[in-house]
Amino acid sequence: MRTLLLAFRDMRMWKKLVFSYVVVAFIPLLVLGIYSYANAKRSLERQLEMTTSDTVRQIVTEIRYRMSLQENPIKSIVFHPSIAQMMDSSTSLLTSYNLHKDMEPILYNYIYFGNDIKKIILYSDEWNRTDEELLRSSLLVKEESWYRATMSSTASQWWYDGNQLFVTRRVMDPISSRKVGLLYMQIDQKWLFDNLITSPKIPQGLLLTDNEGRELYQYEAQGTADTDGEPAASGTLRELNIPVPGTNWMLNYHVSAASLNEGADAILGATFALAFVCLLVIAGIVLLFSRHFVRGIHRLNGKMQLVEQGELEVYIGSTAKDEIGQLTNRFGRMLRRLNELIDDAYRSKIVLKEAEFKALQAQINPHFLYNTLSFINAKALRIGDEDISKLVTQLSRFYRTTLNKGRSLTTVRDELANVEAYLDIEQSRNDARYDIEFDIDPATLPHAMMNLLLQPIVENAVHHGLAEKRGERGRLTITSRLENGIVRFTIRDNGVGMDERTLAGLFTEVHNSYGVRNVHERIQIYYGLEYGLDIRSQLGQGTEVYVRFPYVNNPKLAANA
Repeated sequence: MRTLLLAFRDMRMWKKLVFSYVVVAFIPLLVLGIYSYANAKRSLERQLEMTTSDTVRQIVTEIRYRMSLQENPIKSIVFHPSIAQMMDSSTSLLTSYNLHKDMEPILYNYIYFGNDIKKIILYSDEWNRTDEELLRSSLLVKEESWYRATMSSTASQWWYDGNQLFVTRRVMDPISSRKVGLLYMQIDQKWLFDNLITSPKIPQGLLLTDNEGRELYQYEAQGTADTDGEPAASGTLRELNIPVPGTNWMLNYHVSAASLNEGADAILGATFALAFVCLLVIAGIVLLFSRHFVRGIHRLNGKMQLVEQGELEVYIGSTAKDEIGQLTNRFGRMLRRLNELIDDAYRSKIVLKEAEFKALQAQINPHFLYNTLSFINAKALRIGDEDISKLVTQLSRFYRTTLNKGRSLTTVRDELANVEAYLDIEQSRNDARYDIEFDIDPATLPHAMMNLLLQPIVENAVHHGLAEKRGERGRLTITSRLENGIVRFTIRDNGVGMDERTLAGLFTEVHNSYGVRNVHERIQIYYGLEYGLDIRSQLGQGTEVYVRFPYVNNPKLAANA
């Protein structure tokens, strides 16, 4: 032992580090691997148990759902007034002629158009013939257990006689509430039970039997059955038996242990492989660190001297994970952040200058535009052209409310003035081809709202709804209401409308209605995700756009907007 200690003492430093870290790392990796394997196997068992229970519930739900699909044709037949009358002797309508004339079209309709229905028979106490295909005497089946059980029940009854799957239900006269017969409907067994298993790759089995042990349906994936087709009990890890509600059937579902063993073996192999890789990586990293420990300090010192001399673009970084590597990387990140701050400060000055220039333009351009429009208006009045004067006045009003002195907020009153000006211009351009109606709640007028929310929606209604309408005269209605602190606008047109696909992609796809999507996003960003637009449309009938945002009657906010 002393010799070994002396040999270890005389080793070079990098060898000591490699040997020590490999030995120290091996023991916890081995313990962790064994623990992880055992824990993962238990988790797989719990997961398989939950999956099995969920699968059984889904299968039972699917069977009940498919059975429920037959309730519509069953109820349509048993509650059909004509069928009840023909099966009731008191009406004197139960003749072969009436059978072929009135009853056969009703019953054959369900047989021919429903692939799941194989046969329909009506049993009546008042019918003594046995050669008819659809209507027979109940004397033929009165002794059957399913006949007696059905006549004493108000619900549909499902049965299996070893060969055929069928459902029965008694027929009642809707007027006298008398029992007039029984409906027998034979169902395609394959339609009811096929494709109940949605994951055929999992070793699993399904067996459905009735109360007499007769097999209705069986499914066995590879690895879950013996050579004779019976479930392999020795390989079954999880097995459940559950009754199917509303029937006398029992569902047996089982999962083979092969799926768990495969998962456990994969985890065990991955655990050992990962432990081996970790040992190799640790040995390599320790070897690398031990040889380059001092060299890393010298390299960092040299880079710091370059930065001290003013070379800020030098790259500083390290792939090492020890204190020297962390120190190197932190100094490198600090240097990169310093360069980013210098660059941001430079760009901020450029952006500030551009903003000042644009602000100057925003002050000059509107004044020039208003003065020019005023001059054109004066010239039009001088020559007596009132149409041009009116159009120029509305155009000036439109741009004044649109620019809003550069403010992002306006009032409902000014926003409606902007819309009115826009519509007056459009009416002048299109010879007033549509009617316009405003229904405005006065309580909403002083409200401060975002600028240019309504105009893009109105423009979309005019250009994509009313402009393409043919025949009936177009109509555009704009309403506003204040309800429980919420401002609600409705823009309604009777234009061409939109189909469901266009409506569904209105807020997600890029198309001509980008302005509407922009308004929706602006409202949600400013007021919150619970506000925005709600659009409803029917092709050929028109479109309704609902705008919703909170009411704010704040004069100071409006003044500062």
